[in-house]
Amino acid sequence: MDLDVETLKEILGDIATSSKAYVNISNRNLDSGELLRQIWLARSLTKTKAKDLLIDVSLYLKELTEIKEILINNNVITILSIENGTEKELVYFLLPVGIELIKILSELEKNSIEINELLDIINEAHLKFQFVASEEMISRLLEPLKDADKMGAKDAVFCWFLLVSGSVSEKTAFVLKKNEATKEFELQDDIVSYLNYLSEAVYNVSYYSNKFNKIFKSGNLDDFVRRDRNIRSTYGDLFKPDRENSLIYFNATNEEGSLEVEAIRRIIYLTLKKLVYFAIESDKVYTSIPRIVTEFRIDNPIPQANQGSLFVGRPMDDYYPLLEDLVDEQLEVIREENSSDE
Repeated sequence: MDLDVETLKEILGDIATSSKAYVNISNRNLDSGELLRQIWLARSLTKTKAKDLLIDVSLYLKELTEIKEILINNNVITILSIENGTEKELVYFLLPVGIELIKILSELEKNSIEINELLDIINEAHLKFQFVASEEMISRLLEPLKDADKMGAKDAVFCWFLLVSGSVSEKTAFVLKKNEATKEFELQDDIVSYLNYLSEAVYNVSYYSNKFNKIFKSGNLDDFVRRDRNIRSTYGDLFKPDRENSLIYFNATNEEGSLEVEAIRRIIYLTLKKLVYFAIESDKVYTSIPRIVTEFRIDNPIPQANQGSLFVGRPMDDYYPLLEDLVDEQLEVIREENSSDE
């Protein structure tokens, strides 16, 4: 019996699309190692999500039983059982070997193959995935031993706040003073509202407000600011928390006080890389981020009265045009990097 290669690719592609959606993978070209990681790490895997996203066994491959059995028996796909009381709903899920099989089938120069050929190709896919899985395991063992970048979504938004507000020198630093009587930050509620506004504007979705009841809260701002180790480990000497004088800023000017373009470019790249990484809908970030820069340049959402209290001084006249150019430039760099990883 000859098997049509395009039909096999279509079957695997359909199941792959639903499977990667279920484990929260957005990459179009899926890597087997990435799928393996997400199977272990993905959160919010629920019965409802499985029913909505995974393909119902009763509706798919009904007349291609031989192909289905080959793929299941050789651990290319599996059938998951969604239990609901006495009822069970069966759905397909693509295993990481299936990704390697799709790649091999895509490189074939023939339109059809025999069952024995398919079995040989599946064995080849297993060997390739075995190597990938070993690499993933080694990478996981090494991960806690490295000086890894541990910046989170909060850190990324806070650093973006410093950038769009122009806190790139001591003369334009962000001022974070405590009230001597209350021991709380002055204008704390306002600061938190600006940070939450930025997080929602950047990500363009209500994910953080729905899941965490706002990403920043007044009560834990002090704790967040004191624990800036993650930010310092990412930016090194470019990040300057001056606790003695209650100042926080990036160090992006030279001794004469002029802007250091390469330093700002590096800060922007590191910040945007994280903002894009944490975005739920990463494509929208490429438009929402430049829009925020333009907003701060034309009509700063922070009231004038608070600007005078929260910042040592205003950014130089050439800062925002430079920021706009470099943000556009570095977003394109990040977009290309992410495309090559897919």
